[in-house]
Amino acid sequence: MSQENVDLVKALLPREDWDLVQSFNQRWPRVREFFEVHSHADLESGFVRGGDRTSYRGVDGFRKTWLDWLAPWEGYRTEFEKFIEHGADVLVLVNDFGRRGGMEFEVRLLGAAVWTVREGKLARAFFYADRGDAIREVGLSTAMLGHD
Repeated sequence: MSQENVDLVKALLPREDWDLVQSFNQRWPRVREFFEVHSHADLESGFVRGGDRTSYRGVDGFRKTWLDWLAPWEGYRTEFEKFIEHGADVLVLVNDFGRRGGMEFEVRLLGAAVWTVREGKLARAFFYADRGDAIREVGLSTAMLGHD
């Protein structure tokens, strides 16, 4: 396994105790700097949710991806469960916790992200509401990972 690809992805991920809704705009300048150095200019990003796929280009597109993803939430945080490198892809299995306005408790989403590294830089980042879709996207089976 090429630890460099996993390390690149880990370097960009938020701390698990950060509320992404509350901190995203504040932290964006630093994230932007990271992407300007460590991603391709034509970086593709987006999310897959309920069969719908959105896609954006560039660093500003990555920002739009996250603003769209976080839009329905009043609070949102992520815990990273597992990092699996498969070829140029780094599959990140996550436990996401979100709370919408008027909700007392968080809901848990077993999601995933697929980060593609090309020539040592980020080329693609897609976020999945259903981790089974992400697992299949990188060409693995849910049974192989114990996620039937």
